[in-house]
Amino acid sequence: ILENFNYHDATGVALLPAGEPFDLAVAPGNSTSVNDAIYNLPVTNGLDRSKFYVIMAAGVVGSPTKPFQLFINENGRFRATSAGNTDLAVFHGAPDAPDVDVTLPGGIVIYDNITFGEFTNYLSVPAAQYTIQITPANDNTTVVKTYIADASTFAGEAATLYASGYLTDQPKFEVWAVFADGTTFPLPEVSATNELTSKLESLQLSPNPTSDDLNIQFELKEAEALRYGVRDNLGQLILEGDFGTVQNGAFAQKIQVGNLNSGVYQLEIRSDAGVQSRKFVVVR
Repeated sequence: ILENFNYHDATGVALLPAGEPFDLAVAPGNSTSVNDAIYNLPVTNGLDRSKFYVIMAAGVVGSPTKPFQLFINENGRFRATSAGNTDLAVFHGAPDAPDVDVTLPGGIVIYDNITFGEFTNYLSVPAAQYTIQITPANDNTTVVKTYIADASTFAGEAATLYASGYLTDQPKFEVWAVFADGTTFPLPEVSATNELTSKLESLQLSPNPTSDDLNIQFELKEAEALRYGVRDNLGQLILEGDFGTVQNGAFAQKIQVGNLNSGVYQLEIRSDAGVQSRKFVVVR
C-alpha cells in the first residue's frame, strides 16, 4: 500500500478496509515481498468504521529499549473542531529524549509528561502563530528547544506535531508538523544563543499597567535591526511591527495597545541575535 517511503514523509488520508483483521508490515525500500519485512503489526480486530487513524513510525531497528514500531492514534482528527481554529496533537518519536512537556513562554504547560511513542490529546487553538518550548517533564525551567508553530494559514485543519531525531546524535532532533493531506514541514527553531541580551540594556515599559499607549525604552550598544511583537497569555502573537535598523544609544518608541482586552501580555524585542521580553498589563 506504500512504496519507497522516506524519513519525514507522510501520506495523505487513505482508505483501508474496516471490520476485518489484517497485518501491517514494514520492509526496506528494495524489498520484493512481504517476506522481507523487518516489522509486523497485527490489526486483529480490524479498523473501526467510525474512526480516523494517525499512524507514526518511530524507534530504532534492532534496539532492545526503543525498537522500531508503528504507533497508532485511534482518536485522530481530519479537521479542526472549529472553523477558525487549528487542532494540534503532539507525538514523541525521539528515541534518546526523556519524557517531555510542551510549554508556552512563561511556563504554561500545554502538553504534559509525553513519553516516547505517545500521542497527546488534541488542543484546539485559534489559527495563529505560537512560540512553543520543549522542556524535561520534571523541570519546566530548563528549555531544551524553542520553536515557532505558525498555524495562521491552517484554520479549520488538524495536525500532529511530532518530535524526531536525536538530541545527541544524527539525524538531529527536530519538531515537524504533518497535516491530513500529507503536507509536512519542520518548525523553525528559535536560536538557543541570545546575543541580544548583551547588546540591548535597560529595557523598560511605561506606563505599566497601561490603558492606551505603551512606551518602550532601552539602550543599544551597537546598531541592530529590531522587530517587536506582543503575545497574549496563550503565547499567541497578536501584534507585531518593525523598528528598522536602530543605531547605538538611547531609544524610545511608543506603540498603541488601546485595542487590547484587559490582561497580562508579553512584549518581545527581536533581532537575528536573539530576543528580550518584558510583561505588561492592560487595564480597562
